[in-house]
Amino acid sequence: MADEPAFVRFVERFDAPCERVFAAWTDPEELVQWWGPGAFKVSSVTVDLRPGGRYRIVLEPPGGGEPLILGGRYREVVPPRRLVYTWRWEQGVPDERESLVTMEFRDLAGRTEVVLVHDNFVGPGPVENYRMGWESGLQRLAYHLQGEEEHVPEATHETTIARPPETVFAFLADPENDRRWRPAVLEIAHVSGTGVGSRYRQVVSGPGGRRIDADIEITEHDPDRVLGFQTVAGPVRPSGRYELEPISDGGTRVRFTLAARLGGVKKAMGPMVKKTMESEVANLDRLKQVLEA
Repeated sequence: MADEPAFVRFVERFDAPCERVFAAWTDPEELVQWWGPGAFKVSSVTVDLRPGGRYRIVLEPPGGGEPLILGGRYREVVPPRRLVYTWRWEQGVPDERESLVTMEFRDLAGRTEVVLVHDNFVGPGPVENYRMGWESGLQRLAYHLQGEEEHVPEATHETTIARPPETVFAFLADPENDRRWRPAVLEIAHVSGTGVGSRYRQVVSGPGGRRIDADIEITEHDPDRVLGFQTVAGPVRPSGRYELEPISDGGTRVRFTLAARLGGVKKAMGPMVKKTMESEVANLDRLKQVLEA
């Protein structure tokens, strides 16, 4: 969007002292336990915690596929009060801009207030997806500091479609087509944006036929290869990912993965959520019928 601010800013409070929160953000053994958006999992972290030192984080997408690699250099390291570092995706995200993350850790009598600013994006491009990613990551950090494990139900289904990747991707990249192959979608309409950061208002059918708001935002948009989204409304907010791969006969292998992070009382919903997601990804066979008709 033309008027989108070129930064994101958060002020969050955690029930832990500054030393504990700073360590969670800089200790590789802790970072692998919570860092990252949605249902992505960290498989590797290296940290050289000093001005000029480098860090590198490898993220595995839900359902498998090509890992995402993030790297940068520390500009300021003042334990446990301040941290400034550069940010650049090295693999897996079609955004090669370098940007800057500035963090302040403020003592609140045993609690910590974290002020996070992600800005200084070098070059044009959306930043709304970074806002959503940080929201998810900060929630995961809160659970981690409380010593509470999240439950992450996941469902994946795969099929082949006798259409080229560009055709399949174009159909999926317009979520307004979802009503043609996902029976649970009652309403869906474009709200704003294009590509990464675009939003759609969605209403789905819940238990007992109850209407549930389940708006989505596009988080990955790599034409003919990967399309990702995050649910941003509703009681359970799964992330979804379509991975496309060309096959020898001119068709496309498609993998659809849904994953949801459930913390607190929502963990009890795990079995029901998993069953619902398994049913949802199985609709990929309906997509095949629609596109091959």
